[in-house]
Amino acid sequence: MFVCHFTQALFIVLPYTVSVYMVRDFLVAGAAPGQPVPEQRVGVLTGALGAVSSAAALLTSYPLGALSDRVGRKAVILVGLASSVASLLWYGAAPSLSQALAARALGGAFNGVIGAEKAMIGDCCDARAATRAFSLFSLAWGVGALFAPVLGGGLSRPCAGALAGATWACGDAGAPLRRWPYLLPCAVSAALCALALALCALGLEETLPGKCGDEGLASGQASLNLSLASSVQLSVRREGGLDSASLDWPADDRPGQVGPEAEAATLLPQKTDGRTAPGPDGAGAQLPHTAWHKDRLVILCLIGYGAVAFIYNLFDELLPLFASAPHSEGGLALQPSGLAPSNAFGGAVLILFTLLGLGPALRALGVLPVTRLGLWCVLPFAVLVPLASEAPPGRGALLQATLFAGQALRSTSAATAFTGCLILVNAAAQRCGALGAVNGAGQALASAVRAAGPLAGGGLWAGAVALGGAPWFPRAALQYVPFAALALVAMLAQVLYLHVHLPLEGGGGERGAQDDAEAPPLRS
Repeated sequence: MFVCHFTQALFIVLPYTVSVYMVRDFLVAGAAPGQPVPEQRVGVLTGALGAVSSAAALLTSYPLGALSDRVGRKAVILVGLASSVASLLWYGAAPSLSQALAARALGGAFNGVIGAEKAMIGDCCDARAATRAFSLFSLAWGVGALFAPVLGGGLSRPCAGALAGATWACGDAGAPLRRWPYLLPCAVSAALCALALALCALGLEETLPGKCGDEGLASGQASLNLSLASSVQLSVRREGGLDSASLDWPADDRPGQVGPEAEAATLLPQKTDGRTAPGPDGAGAQLPHTAWHKDRLVILCLIGYGAVAFIYNLFDELLPLFASAPHSEGGLALQPSGLAPSNAFGGAVLILFTLLGLGPALRALGVLPVTRLGLWCVLPFAVLVPLASEAPPGRGALLQATLFAGQALRSTSAATAFTGCLILVNAAAQRCGALGAVNGAGQALASAVRAAGPLAGGGLWAGAVALGGAPWFPRAALQYVPFAALALVAMLAQVLYLHVHLPLEGGGGERGAQDDAEAPPLRS
């Protein structure tokens, strides 16, 4: 599962690094010799290329999520990984913008991997395991976010870099890497997706109740071992004939202490048949039969998840546009290799923070406050990143240091906000007994905002360039406009999360022993 989620980060993030340069090449090839490429058109087309995969997924995420409730999670994951392989190879070799758009649409339309992964966690993880699993999902995404810009920046246009002297690859105009300058990073990413496909086909067991027996479910739980070190192990136990999953933690983070797993005991209903929740005495209490789409908590958590996805996809689209734009248009005039170090640093920070900082933050604050804290952190990085354009000529170290600081803040912000909103969505879904459908709906919403994010990013950049041409607007400030819009969206998401209060289920210690009707909201 970790490798699978890592490859999905590659599939989604890699084009953000590559697309803007690919679009510029397509426009240069179609223009008259010496004719400049219009920056506004670059922004619009890059946004469209970044949005098409998520737009296609918008049409299929909910049906795929509902399908996983019928045929099982594994089949949906395998189809999604296979489509990722085909999409990446076609995208890297696309000879035109129309084919690049079609390649991304293919990958999005058949990709229900993330929704099925989250439903698998809900199938076979109890509250403690689910919290750590979602934290490790953020870690997997961070590893993917670390490698995607390195691959995209370091391996794109190889004939202008390390492989310039390789005659077999770059010898003439028909040589493969000169003909397809973006194929190499896409081929490496496709190979990793193929590896994940093979591992899941051979080792991932089905977890959907009814599609496997008790033995199969236990095996499925064991296959969800998300540990990265021997200190974190997913185990399976039997309690009264009901399988559930638990995590063995380091000594200072075991159950009984106030940790993220203890917090989760008050956040998430314990493993049941989807229609009951444990009461204070451990007996199952009947939950009301409410359709998930009529549950206010589910809708608020889904909208919050969509807002968080929109914020970081908007940033991921704006950054390469800003970095690749010429100085005259408020940009940094960086090549792909110039953007890769700060992106890789951000991925490394995300990994370290998820391993070392996220657990203490959850212990100290709780899930909702941590989610809100992540959104507050959008403000400083939305200022720092465009501030890199103020670095004087010849001060490349200062420019990179500013980008590094901005990416570090972005990574900690993303880890806290994404982990928190994922926990909340699955908690609300379990209360309704509709994990596959709710996660499918969540992926459909995320696909919608991930399509809107690149479109909005391209449109905001094009609009800022146009605004910079107005006589009344200070042209030196145009690069701050789209990032200010990013900060505004984060503040609107803050307002939404002020209205999210997750009722406590019975159980889970002192607070859980209260009657459900009198249970206080989460810490806020």
